[in-house]
Amino acid sequence: MSIGMLQNYSQETLGAKICIDNSWPFFLRALDSIPNKKFCNTIDYGAADGGTSMELWGRVFKKLGDKTICHIANDLPSSNLLTLADNLNELRAKFENLVVFIQPSSFYSHVALQASINIALAATTMHWLSKIPGTFKEHIHANKVRGLRREPFRAQSVNDFDSLLEARAWEFEVGGQFVLVDLAQDDSGHLLGNNAKDKDMFDTLYDIWLQLYKAGEVSKSAFEGAVFQNYYRTDEDIWQVLNMPHHKKNWIVHEVSIQMTPCPYRSQFDLDGNASAFSEGLMKTIRSWSERTFHTSIVEHGGSSTAIKKLYDELQERIFNSPDKYSMDYVHHYIRLERR
Repeated sequence: MSIGMLQNYSQETLGAKICIDNSWPFFLRALDSIPNKKFCNTIDYGAADGGTSMELWGRVFKKLGDKTICHIANDLPSSNLLTLADNLNELRAKFENLVVFIQPSSFYSHVALQASINIALAATTMHWLSKIPGTFKEHIHANKVRGLRREPFRAQSVNDFDSLLEARAWEFEVGGQFVLVDLAQDDSGHLLGNNAKDKDMFDTLYDIWLQLYKAGEVSKSAFEGAVFQNYYRTDEDIWQVLNMPHHKKNWIVHEVSIQMTPCPYRSQFDLDGNASAFSEGLMKTIRSWSERTFHTSIVEHGGSSTAIKKLYDELQERIFNSPDKYSMDYVHHYIRLERR
């Protein structure tokens, strides 16, 4: 499975934290809507090492006041669970009424007790697919190809979102609030790393990967095997699932919107002009979530891990040489659902 984050994920993903922090207005409305009880069960699906969502959850717990809170942080067993435990314990030390648990499993299965969850977050995580449904040779990401090559990934994404909402419906109690901050593609074709102004991030990675293949640094099978196990849903994809009869029965759709979040590394460069810091910071944040895809392909198909270093060295050099042409803006669906 080509899903995984680097050990220092939250340190290298300032943008992901900003996108999560931007969900606070959705949480305020969610908190005003949950059942008024003395206890509250919360969950963070796909929490990674927990660092990017710590501030948001601290605000949520403070808003919940003296309620007894049981908080679950979920991510794959291969995630950095030690750092996740440290971050959870840091939160726990601030709230006497809080108990925390780690749930190390895929969110494609049940990760909480039936009808137990009151409020939950899934941020920059449920775009990852349960499996890779096909292959293509002309790129590394399904949102960058068209037609029959793209369709299996789109269909898998729709089916996976259907399954995810079904699993969550089993876990939420009536009135429970679910906030999703889900990477998306908007009606203009903008998506993560593509703002139609700067160089496309996935095109750049593919170009470097192709050069490594042509130079003999990457085998043909490893080159073709590097396909991201994710897909960025459009509005049409989202509503195709939300309008399914069983989801209409289970969920009230309160809010669905698309927001673009400017790349914080580029914003800082525009202020200080420090190309060295910008190129290093942007490279590291891209590497934090993308490296596993390339590494897995090399492991499965043979090749040297030195190609990975060359990939990101070249990426950093390109950014440094033309800093005004690179950025990684985020495009997310912000969705708030309520369990009927």
